[in-house]
Amino acid sequence: LGEAAAMLSAVTENEPIAELAAAPCSAACAFGQEEARRIQEELEKDLEAHEISHRSGGSAGSVAYMEGWRAIEKATHIFGFNGWSSRIIEIKKEYEAQDKGKQKWDTCYSAIVRIELKDGTFHEDVGLGNGLDRDRHKAIESARKEAVTDGMKRALRHYGNALGLSVYNKQQVKETMKRPSAPPPATTALALAQFPAPAPALAQFPA
Repeated sequence: LGEAAAMLSAVTENEPIAELAAAPCSAACAFGQEEARRIQEELEKDLEAHEISHRSGGSAGSVAYMEGWRAIEKATHIFGFNGWSSRIIEIKKEYEAQDKGKQKWDTCYSAIVRIELKDGTFHEDVGLGNGLDRDRHKAIESARKEAVTDGMKRALRHYGNALGLSVYNKQQVKETMKRPSAPPPATTALALAQFPAPAPALAQFPA
C-alpha cells in the first residue's frame, strides 16, 4: 500500500488530475452495431435547405454555413446527449489594435477545439473569431466566443455531411436550395397535442 501511494504521489506531481481520470474506452462506452449503423446513415445525409444559412463573403460572394446552435442540436440528435463532447485544446490572441478614429477595439482570437465521441474517436480543427467594440472587454469576449464556436463547427464537419461538411460542396448547396425543403419538425405543436394544458384552477375548484 505504501509503494502504491508513493507511485500515485509521484504521478500526480507531474500529471494533471484530469488526465488521470481519463481511462481507455471499454466495451461499455462503445457504440453498438445497430447504433453505429444508424449514426453512419444519419451522418451521410445532406443538409436540408432550412438548415443552411448564408452570409456575405466579400469578394467571394455569398457563403453557405451552418449556425453553431444547429450544429450542436444535430450532433446531440445523432450521437445522443452523452455520446459526444467538446474540449478547447488551445485559445490564443492573434492580434489586438485600437482604432482611435472610430474609438473601437479590434481583436482576433484563434481556438483549437476537439470533438470527441464516447468511443474515443475525435477530430480537431481551428477556428477564428473577431471582436469589434468600444469596450475592450466586450471585443475580447466576442472574439473568443466566435473562435470557439467556429472551431467546434469545423471539427464537427469531419464527421460527415449532416454536421456541416455538405456546405463546402457548392454545387450540392445550389441543388439543395432549389429543392423544396421539408419544414422543421413542429415539436411544440406535437408536445401540446400529446400533453394538453390542464384545466384552469378556477374551473377545477369553483368558488
